[in-house]
Amino acid sequence: LEIMGHQTLYVANPLHALTKVDEFRPDVAFIGIGAASPEGGNLAQVLRDHYAPHELRLVALSPYGDTRMTDASMTAGFDGYLSKPVKERDVETVLGVVRDKRLW
Repeated sequence: LEIMGHQTLYVANPLHALTKVDEFRPDVAFIGIGAASPEGGNLAQVLRDHYAPHELRLVALSPYGDTRMTDASMTAGFDGYLSKPVKERDVETVLGVVRDKRLW
């Protein structure tokens, strides 16, 4: 993302993420979900309670590419879903949608 000219901030702890989002005010938050980070869905729900979709886009990053995970991420409040390994063109598409202010 930085190579593409975007400002980034990495936060490993979901509790710290809430504070950092208020300080950093990103347009997009990429949040890991899945077996290694089940709290990602909870973080999305909390963020969605505080920010409308036009204020903050939430994108789930998951090692799983199945429909069940995609549906679960949308139910949790995510706006988009990317399967790992994430391809650069997919990230560019997501960021282009945000730049154009279109909903997914």
